[in-house]
Amino acid sequence: MPQMVALYVPFPAHPWPATPDNLRAARAFVMAKWRERARELGLPDPDDLSGSCRFSSMFAQGIFGGELQGNPAHQFVRLDGEVLDLNADARDVRERRAEWEAAQRKARIGRRLDGREWHARDPHAHDRRYWWSMENQEALRRCKPRVDSWTREFIVRQVLPRAA
Repeated sequence: MPQMVALYVPFPAHPWPATPDNLRAARAFVMAKWRERARELGLPDPDDLSGSCRFSSMFAQGIFGGELQGNPAHQFVRLDGEVLDLNADARDVRERRAEWEAAQRKARIGRRLDGREWHARDPHAHDRRYWWSMENQEALRRCKPRVDSWTREFIVRQVLPRAA
């Protein structure tokens, strides 16, 4: 009978490069996990990663490195000065981006913005005050155990087949 060996896979000591292939694999993995979570909660399968930015950005940071950033509406990773956002194509992010761009166009041509437009913000703007708020920090703490397990599972699925 073969001997069983316990496998411990730590988080990558050196983050993986954020290549198009690695980003595609990470996005597909998070989508599968987001659907799994929806089923756990008795919700319908999501069509995209809308609403998952806290989980997906923490996961992306665990795989690719970078700095978590965000605002009350969205969270993402800044890596080497660029935005890394697994949710960039999600409906909620696209809608926020369109609202922000429309408000920016109005402001540039000197039109008065209504209250909602004044509060439209770039989904990739970092709000330090919100970021370090107790509310956000507690939300991050609640997500961490799940994200850590996703990160370990992703590494195992990506590394072990290549090593075999």
